Amino acid sequence: MNAMTSYNFEGAAVRALQIDGEPYFVGKDVAEALGYSDPTTAIRSHCRGVQKLHPIPDSLGRMQDTRFLSEPDVLRLIVNSKLPAAERFERWVFEDVLPSIRKTGGYSMNLSDPAQLRQALLGYTEKVIALESQISVMEPKVEALNRIALAEGSMCLTDAAKHLQVQPKWLFRWLQEKGWIYRRAGGSGFIGYQSRIQVGYLEHKVSTVERSDGSTKTAEQVRVTAKGLAKLAEAFSTQEVA
Repeated sequence: MNAMTSYNFEGAAVRALQIDGEPYFVGKDVAEALGYSDPTTAIRSHCRGVQKLHPIPDSLGRMQDTRFLSEPDVLRLIVNSKLPAAERFERWVFEDVLPSIRKTGGYSMNLSDPAQLRQALLGYTEKVIALESQISVMEPKVEALNRIALAEGSMCLTDAAKHLQVQPKWLFRWLQEKGWIYRRAGGSGFIGYQSRIQVGYLEHKVSTVERSDGSTKTAEQVRVTAKGLAKLAEAFSTQEVA
């Protein structure tokens, strides 16, 4: 499978890649370039061929399964579009883009063609604007994570769950499944794995508790550090947790 390439049709980005040696186009991009007001409905109504789902990043950088269309389905969307641009799009795809993809594995732009250069510049400008928008959204989150990571102290797992806006039971289960905490045989409390303690994500707090009969016992509690909370917040936001 080749890397995805983004092309530009009259200011509209159209992404494509080769799957099993055949070119496939992002269905939403094709439908929007052809002027369909509801790309999902248009694809469902007009496309009949084999479609592929492939993960690509959205505007926030999150990986999302995206529907890719084969050549026949691209043609079906073209012939059902009523806009004048449909004919120009058809010529561009079938006379320019597809032959170039099959020959070189990617789209070759003619640098001596002012129209292609203008379209390319528009496409790059749109990408820059999208990246700047993404950065402006992510910057406050990054700053917040940095402040958390540099903070001092620690908190119990229940309080950590509140800060992470997840259910405590879910967090306990997740931490066990991902190798953060465990229970000793016959024990009632959780213990942090040494590897998580060494990197500063967890720590243990030992305290003396007085019983009702006046005797005392030693209690140990696993706690999440500020650094650990920042790691969990980052991992949950990207759905990629180590």
